[in-house]
Amino acid sequence: LIALGRPKTILLLQAVWVAALIPALIAGAHYRGIVGVGMGHMAVAAGLMIPLFLVALRSTGVELRSLMQRVLRPLIAAAASLGAAALLLHFLTGPFLQLSICGTVAVGVFVLILYPGRARLLGADDVSPEQATGET
Repeated sequence: LIALGRPKTILLLQAVWVAALIPALIAGAHYRGIVGVGMGHMAVAAGLMIPLFLVALRSTGVELRSLMQRVLRPLIAAAASLGAAALLLHFLTGPFLQLSICGTVAVGVFVLILYPGRARLLGADDVSPEQATGET
């Protein structure tokens, strides 16, 4: 939105975000401690802010379909890496082992899914195989 000349829109959206986040974080902390804080943050981000940002982008002429096509692969990669890490978490004991193994697997899965589409994510729809792999 800033690149589209709408800095006031960003400021307004961020003010709404903070205003909605404060009570959500307080309620979440009372409900489930730090886990509740995370839940409150996610609820505000996913339930309120993503739709508001999409409305703001749409009002600038950004095609939401094109945007969704660009973010679909990263969303799939994030979901798959979360799933792989969550699955492994149950087979490992000890926080260091869980963090190191699950984190490594999550990054690996994410890269394996995202890497083949990196040229398109960067906006280059017509890229030769040599350019996409970095070979010259």
